[in-house]
This record gives sequence, C-alpha cells and structure tokens, in this order.
Amino acid sequence: MTSPKPCELCGSVEILRRSHVVPAFVYRWLREGSPGKLRTLEQPNLRVQDGPTREWLCDSCEQRFSDWEKPFAEEVFQYVHSTSKNQQPVPYREWALKFAVSVSWRTLRFYREKGLGYLSAADIACLSRAEDTWRDFLLGRCPHPGEFEQHVILVDTLEDVSGPPISPFLNRYFLRAVHTDVVTSKPLCITYTKLCRVIVVGIIRVHPSERWRWTRLHLCSGRIGGSGRLPGLFPRYWNDKANQVAAAMSSLSPRQLEKIDEVFANCDPDLLAQSETFRAMVADVDFSGENAFRATGPGSKDGAG
Repeated sequence: MTSPKPCELCGSVEILRRSHVVPAFVYRWLREGSPGKLRTLEQPNLRVQDGPTREWLCDSCEQRFSDWEKPFAEEVFQYVHSTSKNQQPVPYREWALKFAVSVSWRTLRFYREKGLGYLSAADIACLSRAEDTWRDFLLGRCPHPGEFEQHVILVDTLEDVSGPPISPFLNRYFLRAVHTDVVTSKPLCITYTKLCRVIVVGIIRVHPSERWRWTRLHLCSGRIGGSGRLPGLFPRYWNDKANQVAAAMSSLSPRQLEKIDEVFANCDPDLLAQSETFRAMVADVDFSGENAFRATGPGSKDGAG
C-alpha cells in the first residue's frame, strides 16, 4: 500500500496522485488522431497509451493544475490543432500563465530526477531560484514569476525554407512530437515542453540581448500567436531533435514495422488523408522528397543527424 509522502508542490504529507509530466489532454488528442499506437523517443519499439507519470502531487494541487489545464486545452490547444491556414492569435486570461508555469515546473522536476549533470553550477543555481519562484507563484505566494518568464510558441508545417538543409522529419516533429527538455547555451537556459504544435518555454536564465517580447505570457490577459523574433538556437535545435526522432523511428524492429504496415493497410483512406499524420508526412515529402521516407526506413541512417 502506498504510504503518505510530502507533496512536491505544497509539501503537505498525503497519499500522492500519479501526476502527468505532460498534461494528459495532449496524449488524448494524439490517440484520437493517430491511426496506430503511440511511441516514445527513448523506447520506439514499445507502444504506449499515455505519457510518463510521477507521484508528485496531493489531491489539492492536482486539482489546481486541472483548473488551469481545462481552459488552456479548450481555448488554445484545441483551436490551434483544429486550424492551420488563417489561424488567428488566441486570446487568453489569467489561467494561461498559471498553466504555463505548471508545465515548466513539471518539466524542471522531471529533469531534476533524470539528472542535470550537463548544466553548470551557475545554471543549477538559477534553476533552483526558478523552481522556488514558480512554486510560490502556483501556490499564490508571489504575484508573478518575475524574471522567470513563460513563453508560448505555435508551430505548423513549413511554408518556406532558406539556409541549411532541413531534417526530412521536421514537419512530423512539429505536428506530432511531444518533447520535454532543459536546454542550455551561452545566452540562455530554459525549460522546453512541446505539446505537439504548442511549445511552452520557461526562462531560467537569458542574456538581455536574447529577450523575446511577442511570445511572452502576461499575468492577466493577452494573445498567443502571431509574429515574433525567436532566439537563433531554435532552428538548429528543432532540426537536431527531428533528426533524433527520425533515427529512433528508423531503429524499429521488423515486427514493429509489420504492425505499423498492418495499421495503415486497415485504415480508412479518406480518414487517413484528413489526419495530421498524413499532413505532416506530405509536408516532409514536399521539402525532402524520397528522404522523407528513408528517414524512418529500417536501418536508415538519414535521420541520425
């Protein structure tokens, strides 16, 4: 029987709930729109139905998160994932910043458990201050996250590309991937939580010259989407991660490839043609030609970066 433990957020000693690292509504949407089972980057040969969970939160804190997740899922996530062309900026209220901080806090906790040995001592100190500030904000102990800002970036299939060659898996990464990370570079350190086409970024450290304006969430209201300058690391980062996903998928066993073939063979062609999976694949083929197929073929090295 599970024993009472301190809640990771409020500290109360209770029987803790198994909390989703990435909100459950993201995986629910993926399951509903996927012709096959879900797979993870770490274990692509293992089919899953849900994302990772941890015994982190008491009932009260789990409910806090749920209260912010519901409007974000209904008013932002669902709208973004039901539109592509002519998508308009999405209005939000005070729940958006709370939701974003809860997502960044979960990603930070997850990577603390996994290990952050690649971070400098200075970044670890900043990370600890960000964690404390985000916790206090979520519990209503401080009025705003201060320097540890939250940003939301919306992505879709590419319309135009200039510069270095893109990953043949990039559009599938943009549209379908769920991905968490703690990213560090000389000008910044951030939490990164990709909810398919919605990316939540929590600032841990950033050089003043790298500060972003148009993607920052405000305390009470604003709009998500529209144009805005992003740090230069993102195009390369996205390309590298897309290549990593492609490499993982290309390592699928013959048996798993057979299962995927069976799923697609039994799909309704009209429904498949309307799916996000198909739209992402078409976009990758438009930019990369046959390399889009080789990126996930058995034994392929095209996606290895």
